[in-house]
Amino acid sequence: QLFLYFSLKFHSLTKLRNHPYISFYQAKAIVDYRRSEGNIKSPAQLTLIDEFTEQDLIRLEPYILFE
Repeated sequence: QLFLYFSLKFHSLTKLRNHPYISFYQAKAIVDYRRSEGNIKSPAQLTLIDEFTEQDLIRLEPYILFE
């Protein structure tokens, strides 16, 4: 499956987990963050999630749409 861009705003836990650069724990953290804080609108918000390292953000940023 080819992943070009994906939105953190809409995808479910399962869909996020299917991305090769996102672990189950990171996908769960994204869903939990959205549930408690609202949509993620910038890469800076991902830095607030403990499951993401700086290296993770560098690797994911080209594929993420912030809408």
